[in-house]
Amino acid sequence: MMLIGSGIFLVLVVLSFLTLGVFANVAIGIGAILAFAGFHYLVWGWWLGGIIRREVEAEEQRQQAKSDD
Repeated sequence: MMLIGSGIFLVLVVLSFLTLGVFANVAIGIGAILAFAGFHYLVWGWWLGGIIRREVEAEEQRQQAKSDD
């Protein structure tokens, strides 16, 4: 993973030098979009998914308790 990350960083630096810094702006824009997508995944995918799973488990336990009575 470190080797891949280093290679990608090297390519980004070379492209930035070859385009006189224009590619750096593009890379920052892409990074911002990826950061937003990661944040979106954490909030709506992982965090909210955990809340829903807990609610479903609680409802199943209530149904089980109701059927045991």
